Parts: sequence; structure tokens; C-alpha cells
Amino acid sequence: MSDVATVEPPVEPVVRLGQESDLPRLQVLDAWPKEAAWLRMIANQEVVVLEVDHTVVGVAHYSVLWTTVPFLNLMVIEPEHHGFGYSRMLLGCLIEHLRAQGFVALLSSSQTNEPEPQAWHMHMGFKSNGIIENIADDGVGELVFRLELASWNEEDARVKLTDPGIQRAASEASDAQLELER
Repeated sequence: MSDVATVEPPVEPVVRLGQESDLPRLQVLDAWPKEAAWLRMIANQEVVVLEVDHTVVGVAHYSVLWTTVPFLNLMVIEPEHHGFGYSRMLLGCLIEHLRAQGFVALLSSSQTNEPEPQAWHMHMGFKSNGIIENIADDGVGELVFRLELASWNEEDARVKLTDPGIQRAASEASDAQLELER
């Protein structure tokens, strides 16, 4: 008998686009956006959620800058659900969703005094794309990262797309790409 406890995810997670019924959990995970902003992002399909045991425990949401560049505003997963690869699943689902819309890259950022988020970005395949100095009131800067969506490998990420709308859009985008290549 071993003294080492093995921690396993409770059930197969579900990653899907956010819905209005998710609003109470979204506001717990990220209290910054007002209800109207959440509803707009949900309507625009700019929210991807992670469900475990039928409870939303993670979220990623983005905005489109200059009408052409998606920017990852925030990704958060409840601490007790860290360590299971869920951020990779959320990111993978978001990437497939963005690819299906024809986007080619995803921008993100972290503050210059946040080494853990910087390491996460690099681990996920983002590349450093510059710095905005003194953006915060306390003089802290923001590191900007860019991820080329074409370089994302679903198999390496072990992404399981569970939202039928994203699966359909990804399939249609793949079919369209094959037509272009013929």
C-alpha cells in the first residue's frame, strides 16, 4: 500500500461555449464584467466554459481588437481544479472556435510582475510580442503574447471538443480549407 495519494479529475470535463444560464457562475469566476457585458460576450460567442460535474469551474473570454484580432481577456479555473490540463482544454476549444471564424492569431498579455502567467503563456506556445510600459497606475507594464493558431496541435493538447456548434464550425472550416487547397 502506498502513502502517496493520487488525485484524479472527478469526471470527464465538458468544454463548450458559454450560455446565459452560466451567468451566476461566470460572475463568481470573474466579477469584473458587468452583467450586460457578460450577456454581450455570450451573445457574441466570446465565452468558453469548463464544466466539471455539471458545474462551471473555468472560463476563458476574449474580445476582438480592431475587428480582426482576438485578445484573450482572461482565463480562470477554480484552484481545486488546477493540475488536470483544463487550461489546455479551454485554450484548445477557444482556438478551434477562433479558427472556425477565420482568425489566424490570438493575442494575450500578463503584467510584467507576474512570472507564473508568463510561464503559462510560453508553455502553451505563445511567443513574446512586446511590452506596454507603465500601463497600470503603479507603473507595472504589460507583456503582450501572440499565438499563431495554425501552430496549435490538437493532438498534443489532448483537446476534446464537446460543443456541437464548435465541432460543426471546425469541420466546416476544415472542409473549406480542403476546397481551397484543391
